[in-house]
Amino acid sequence: MCKVTVVIPNYNGEKYLVPCLASLYEETRAEIKVIVVDNGSKDDSLNRAIKLYPQTRIIRLDRNYGFCRAVNEGITASDTEYVLKETETGDAQRVLTLDEALDKVDEKYNSIIMEGDYYINDIQMAYTPIKTDDAGIVRLIPVWYFQTTHQILLPDKSGTGEIMLPQDGYILINALDGTELLHENGEI
Repeated sequence: MCKVTVVIPNYNGEKYLVPCLASLYEETRAEIKVIVVDNGSKDDSLNRAIKLYPQTRIIRLDRNYGFCRAVNEGITASDTEYVLKETETGDAQRVLTLDEALDKVDEKYNSIIMEGDYYINDIQMAYTPIKTDDAGIVRLIPVWYFQTTHQILLPDKSGTGEIMLPQDGYILINALDGTELLHENGEI
């Protein structure tokens, strides 16, 4: 069963839309649904996308309503547990696929001692500001954000037994090179 829908807002994105779809369909092993919400484009981006990737669902808006409305229309039209949104366009640069990012999270969790299983509650792709050098230059980089829950074993109040409690946290993975940028476990 498909669990993830990717929503891509488009406005005259002929240069970016087909490479984005190629990356999603050709580099992702997981089953995904893709919705392109078009803000009244005048270029050939939709025709090329439909011809090359007919499995893509297209929602056509009558004019350019902007990024937020396009994303909201796509989220409303989705029928999966998770929705990822494409947040920014720019020069093409390869980023980790969802599968590769999940592998990084599995490596992290399988390399430490942990009681019980972990669960991913939420997945988002976003951009975060990162300081790139000592001069203070900051740039936005794409990241995979995973909100997690895992079970931890703690002594009970009587001190004679143990209980399993959920612990929430999150992991931020650099989508360009797979390094972990941040890992935070919630406190109980």
